[in-house]
Amino acid sequence: MLNHFDKLNSDEANYLKKIINIGGKIKFYITIKVKGDEYLKNLKVNLNGSILPDLNFQYLKKFVIHNAIIKKDGFYFPELSECRIFNSNLPSKPVFINLHTKIFELIIRSCNLATIPKLDNMKYLRLLNLSNNKINSIKSLHNDICCDNIQQIDLSHNKISNLYDFKPFSYCFKIRDLYLSFNQINSVNITYSVPKLTNLILSNNNIYRIDAIKNLPSLKRLNLSNSYSDNNFDNNFDNNSDKNKNNISRLENLSNLPNLETINITGNPISHISGLEFLPKIKDIGYIHLKSLSKKQIQNMINYIHEIELTIDDDDILNISILGPFPKYSFKINKHIKLILIKNLNNNKYETKLLVDNENFIQCRHLFIIPSFDKNENNSKNSIDDFSDELNYSTESIKPEDMGLLPEEMFWGHCSNLQAWNEHNYDTKLLHRSLAFPLLEKLTEIGDPIAKKVFKEEIAKRYTSGNKNVQEFLKNEGYLNYLSKIEFESLKK
Repeated sequence: MLNHFDKLNSDEANYLKKIINIGGKIKFYITIKVKGDEYLKNLKVNLNGSILPDLNFQYLKKFVIHNAIIKKDGFYFPELSECRIFNSNLPSKPVFINLHTKIFELIIRSCNLATIPKLDNMKYLRLLNLSNNKINSIKSLHNDICCDNIQQIDLSHNKISNLYDFKPFSYCFKIRDLYLSFNQINSVNITYSVPKLTNLILSNNNIYRIDAIKNLPSLKRLNLSNSYSDNNFDNNFDNNSDKNKNNISRLENLSNLPNLETINITGNPISHISGLEFLPKIKDIGYIHLKSLSKKQIQNMINYIHEIELTIDDDDILNISILGPFPKYSFKINKHIKLILIKNLNNNKYETKLLVDNENFIQCRHLFIIPSFDKNENNSKNSIDDFSDELNYSTESIKPEDMGLLPEEMFWGHCSNLQAWNEHNYDTKLLHRSLAFPLLEKLTEIGDPIAKKVFKEEIAKRYTSGNKNVQEFLKNEGYLNYLSKIEFESLKK
């Protein structure tokens, strides 16, 4: 390596020889040619516990240093834009760092820092990593660093216990990634808005309670697990996984998180979940150990989440993947039938859907509203189909929204109709034929005892009712095929 220094500017070559002479190693370097001379552009050194000597590199852009004792005056390289310091002994207040106003990436990792250093001159700073130190407070973070362009902060593996309602981070208008794993946080109360934050890592703390996580409009991923692994840079430190373990039993108090897609709660003794209906894009909440739940608690979760995928592996771990948005309202007709009012994410409108055994059966697009009639005229009509056909009230004509009905009013109207149909043993006269017979057919297929008993009776009864439109529907849709030859012939008599 020494022979290669001959190509360098003589002053810079001598600085590298100084490092070697005190027992250090030059691990890597790249040069740049300026006015015919070679100067250092990137440099990585390991001081092996020695004191960093005075250095002067005019064009150095990236500096990586390991295992050094850095004096109070430190170092100054005027063009430095990336600085990484690992496993080194720094002064209690390394003010020399703040002199490097062009730095956009700063890593000071495993250096026993007790406080956040003063970095308020670094207006270009985008990435700040102060992980694996002994920092115990973030209260003055917005005063200590220049927040104008910061996009990523890593404060994992420290001694932070208080988030101060997230106020220190609310000044970081461009921050997207925030790592706070392996700290000493006991409870989470996030109320201040951090508009661009996308990833929030709070894994492996001592969190037992969520008071509030809200006002993070861009947040997509929230990690509250006990399984997060940090793969950045060196991992030669003690994770203290036994000491840093979240113990959250209630997943709740989540609001104003419109883009949140995943919440990782793996490793927590979760027994209660609420508020997910206010998260329109939530897809996955990770893994829950079945051994920590009673059968009733598992059933409560299944009832709460209307569309889920449950996966159980050999370790009795339950994975809950949410397959759709949560309903605004849900109404159970019987053990097979449920109606939900849910937002369609394609058009952002609420729709009523009918579920059979928690699977989508049909979207209820039309609500039949029976107007007031003369008493004698009412007596001539004995089914919804009679009213519909008399008024030419087809399923493709007048829509409830055209009459000023809100989605919520339509939902409860459908609930009322289906409830009456259920209470009258699936009497097909109480629903329009386009819904009554397909639904009765489906219930028969899944073994509903009442449906199995009345299905063929309803086909025969309505075919002989005298309503030609119902007869044509039963014939064209193949419902008459459910009747035996003898049963069909009897209809002609």
